[in-house]
Amino acid sequence: MVPYLALFCWPAVAAWLFSRYSAAFAAVITVTAGYLLLPERTGVDLPVLPEINKETIATGMAVLLIAAGWGKRDSVILKGWLPGDPVFRAIIFILPVSAMLTTLTNSDPLVFSRLTIPAMRIYDGLSLTLTFIMMLLPFLIGRKMLAHPDQHRMLLIILCIATVLYAALALYEVRMSPQLNRTVYGFFPHSWQQHFRAGGWRPLVFLKHGLFLGIFMCCALIGTIILFRTEKAVHKPKLILAGLWIFGTLFLAKVFGSFLIALVFIPIALFLNVRLQMLAALSAALIIMSYPVLRGAGLVPVNEIVSTVEQINPTRADSLAYRIDHENRLLAHANERPFFGWGLWARNRDRDPETGLDQSTTDGFWVILIGTYGWTGYLSIFGLLVLPIVMLWRRQQAYGLTLVTSGLCLMMAANVIDLIPNSGVSPVTWMIAGALAGRLELGRLSEKTPQPQPADPAQRPRRRPGPDRQRPAGTIYTRQKPADRKVRAGHRKHS
Repeated sequence: MVPYLALFCWPAVAAWLFSRYSAAFAAVITVTAGYLLLPERTGVDLPVLPEINKETIATGMAVLLIAAGWGKRDSVILKGWLPGDPVFRAIIFILPVSAMLTTLTNSDPLVFSRLTIPAMRIYDGLSLTLTFIMMLLPFLIGRKMLAHPDQHRMLLIILCIATVLYAALALYEVRMSPQLNRTVYGFFPHSWQQHFRAGGWRPLVFLKHGLFLGIFMCCALIGTIILFRTEKAVHKPKLILAGLWIFGTLFLAKVFGSFLIALVFIPIALFLNVRLQMLAALSAALIIMSYPVLRGAGLVPVNEIVSTVEQINPTRADSLAYRIDHENRLLAHANERPFFGWGLWARNRDRDPETGLDQSTTDGFWVILIGTYGWTGYLSIFGLLVLPIVMLWRRQQAYGLTLVTSGLCLMMAANVIDLIPNSGVSPVTWMIAGALAGRLELGRLSEKTPQPQPADPAQRPRRRPGPDRQRPAGTIYTRQKPADRKVRAGHRKHS
């Protein structure tokens, strides 16, 4: 009863946030707090429609309230819901089309001696299409509401504060065992055995798994370091304490992969400039995009990687070798239907050819995508996550990118790296990707961010007449074309 009560009270929480704060701020809090606090494994499965769960109800309410005009319009908001870049529009169009093609290419049942896995129907294709649309809602929110560097900074601050508070709950579970979900919601969302590591406990608080908590804290730590470099001196001591607090919690959480990613990205975030940070994020993004191809061609030195990890932690090396073995089987099975995958109902899993019993373990997000939706689904979903980094890297000097934007690129790169061994993609991940895609549409900013206006028109200060006055709240920034700049420069010269 308590999990469903929390789930269906969240629209009221979202409405309260939008009634008091700016639309961008309220949207970030609604999506992030919903992801961190609402229960897992709780939802209502309606016909055709995607399941109403913690992610869909938070992002769906944010979209509805933005579309209804709730929230103070004191920030830069992009027009429309779809990206202006034709590449992103094409990918968003391909995803629902690929869902139907996955359905049509899996219209045959899989028959074994002990079980039969049903064929996919048009009904399943429609449901899968709507699931893709709901998955993309945080991306569309981030693109529309969080495109400006000032909104990037706001996003980093919210994630930093949320993680500092969440770390206190995680430390409680490190000491007392993962009990909060059972205490508050009455159940444990995953395997208890997987959360006892190295003689201690791995926390998960209200998330699906401790691995999801680990990568969330890793990304927040990177963002906190970026804030330390960009904020005023008076805030730096607090940010140092926040960074140490998050780092210590991540270490005690016993999430080995996320901790290693943090160790790699901390010096990049702390010492490198925008250009080198973008280069580091680009390198990671390109490696991850090409990883399945390299794995299939046998060009990834997996044995050497396992040997290196074994010198650090033999237990983690055994776990890594186990995952790699199952990934090889899943990848071989996926290559039997490479374009659009095997579809739903666990058809993507490696099974005994006689009995049909499942003999695989799926961990990596990439191999799950390829097996379920084929290369079309993999390239589309990972393309939306990675392409903003690639395109921003190409235009970093022309757009005058700042550390807050390059920091978001580092956070996205860290999260995408974690999708190789794990599946820790979240609404926050999609929201960051959308914010970076929105930054592409803004181009080079030629004006200051508009200041919030008083609610009472009578209290608003008079604006100076002429072209130098500020634009009203909700301004949409666009790039100046080179020809426009020359014309304006010539006009000033002759006048």
